[in-house]
Amino acid sequence: MNARLNSGEARKRADLLQGRLQKRLEDLKLEAQISPLPPVVLGGLLVVPMGLLAAMTGRSLPAPTAPQDTQASAARARAIVMEIERGLGFEPTDREFEKLGYDIESRIPGTGKLRFVEVKGVSRGPPRSRLPRMKFFTR
Repeated sequence: MNARLNSGEARKRADLLQGRLQKRLEDLKLEAQISPLPPVVLGGLLVVPMGLLAAMTGRSLPAPTAPQDTQASAARARAIVMEIERGLGFEPTDREFEKLGYDIESRIPGTGKLRFVEVKGVSRGPPRSRLPRMKFFTR
């Protein structure tokens, strides 16, 4: 009797796991159909370095005493963008360290839609920043 009970429980468990497997395979099939739309640029921001403004206006700037921390600069840039996103009514999440191909995931309230935001925060370096092509086509 006990062996039949155990085999019945094993059959139920096997059926349950088979159902879960089928559901997961269907979910994966749906995920494979997700395709990115072309990016829609909603706005832009131009940050003019103080050194450039000083040079254009003839003013002088004190020389920096220590090298800039690029990670800190990038973190400040993301914090500023996230603050602006919140001000616009979006729900931003910092995804920088997850290496997803974008820095901020911003949820549009009420729709469930997501916006993917790439942030470039530069403390020093070349006068312009280039956004690689793959940054546009992630997700």
